[in-house]
Amino acid sequence: MNFLTCMFDTIGGWFAEAAWFQAVKWPFWFFLILIAFACVILLVSVFLSKFRISNAIEDEMVSMGVLKAMGYTAGMIIASLVVPYMLVTAVCAAVGVALSYAVLPLLADFLTMQSGFSFAPAFDLAALACAVLIPLVIVLVFTVSAAGRIRKIQPISAIRGTSDGKASGSNPLPLENTRFSTGLRLILKQMLAGKKQNALLFLVSFVLTVLVAFSGTLFYNVVIKPENFMSTLSEETPDIIFVTKAADLEHLNDALRSDEDVQSVLNYTTANVNLGSSAVTAFVCEDFSRTTNDLCYLGRNPQEKGGIALGSAFEAQYNIGDAVTIESGDKTCTYQVTGFIQSVNYQGAVCGLTTEGYEALCGEIALPSLYVYLKEGANAEAVISRYENGHAELLIKSIDSQKMARTTQEMYMGISAALIAVIFLITILIVLFILYIVIRSLLVRRKQELGIMKAMGYTSGQLMLQTAGSFLPVTIAGVLLSAALGMVYMPRINQIIFSSVGAVRNHLEVSFAFLMLFAAVLIALNFAISICLTLPIRKISAYALIKE
Repeated sequence: MNFLTCMFDTIGGWFAEAAWFQAVKWPFWFFLILIAFACVILLVSVFLSKFRISNAIEDEMVSMGVLKAMGYTAGMIIASLVVPYMLVTAVCAAVGVALSYAVLPLLADFLTMQSGFSFAPAFDLAALACAVLIPLVIVLVFTVSAAGRIRKIQPISAIRGTSDGKASGSNPLPLENTRFSTGLRLILKQMLAGKKQNALLFLVSFVLTVLVAFSGTLFYNVVIKPENFMSTLSEETPDIIFVTKAADLEHLNDALRSDEDVQSVLNYTTANVNLGSSAVTAFVCEDFSRTTNDLCYLGRNPQEKGGIALGSAFEAQYNIGDAVTIESGDKTCTYQVTGFIQSVNYQGAVCGLTTEGYEALCGEIALPSLYVYLKEGANAEAVISRYENGHAELLIKSIDSQKMARTTQEMYMGISAALIAVIFLITILIVLFILYIVIRSLLVRRKQELGIMKAMGYTSGQLMLQTAGSFLPVTIAGVLLSAALGMVYMPRINQIIFSSVGAVRNHLEVSFAFLMLFAAVLIALNFAISICLTLPIRKISAYALIKE
């Protein structure tokens, strides 16, 4: 556990300090998640291929022995198994590359619209070639490795039904030596007999739970507790923003302070300055102690004319107490760093200045803004309408921040809901596909055994429950282990991701109850699919097997 903790901290620190990383940040994490998701699907696919080839070798042992006796080499037989997987991989990779030409421009438009990032996809021939070649090489390595045992097959032994000339199979958990009920004994016996399939199901359950846990955490903080996510966005959130002329500032301020719907008014303006070669967004405030969302995560906000709080993007370059030179046009001014603040929308490329500190550099603010905080129950739209009608001469622009916050929240709610829906759909498809291959192979191998058990009096329902139940222990183990690790390390993962985009101090929670809910859903889904896929057991007839 300590090793994993150190690993997460090291990786997070390395990313935060890397110069190249400062330029990509949020887009990097978005595409890193997509790449990770693709790698998970590829990993599951190659393990399925390896599992399927191993089963094919077991099922076709006699035929392979005959082929070797006829003069076919091991390499020729391996090629006959591997080539179809390579062809399917090549075709699917080529189709995926072709679809990317249609999908990526739409994705770029979505990113630009939602985040403000200008993203133009560039199609590089070398990258596209890697997208085809890398899956091919991975599938080739795994399939050849799985098919390598064909080299050890001796024709005579294979015809007898074994690969090494010895009696095949073992008898885990002999029925005569166990104390459990017969049904439970058969479930445990069947589970212990399939080590490869259990390993595959454990891995898949573990990985899928990681994906579901990540999307579930996002969903919980955006939909169930939206205040956590909105606070993490790291912006000051008043109810109304009024933009006015400098000459009219005091008149509007006086009118607002005497308004019975207004709780407080804050002179808070966003401006642009330069720190070296970096363009920086400055939060200019008359008194940072009166803000509702404290953006400072290290040190303190500036309280005096000569103080400045730098954004998280500059933490690696400066320390508290350092002198920094800020430029605006042809004017410069030196400030002392008092702390560090965060901002997601500006990727940490921000600073905090007092009104006096900003005016020392740029002079009087031409179009200052007033952040208005309303009393509980007051309607922002009504207040805005009243001032636009009664004080139109004082206003340049009015912004309903409540409405903007609701719109932002609804946007992220839609994104998180779509994300979790897609992940659950892919989860269902992966579980369905894996269990289909595993159960189909199992039913083929155990057809005679199941027929005999039916002749002994076992019903189809009992055999279906035994078969589906044999997958439950490994599924539960994989899901619970992943959920337990998620409780411990999901906050660290969130910290690494959000700190890279400017939110060094995030407010996201990892809900144990929510993780357990998703874990239960995944386990129930696995069991339900297993029951459905074991329905062919009903068609197995002991009488028909005797006649075969």
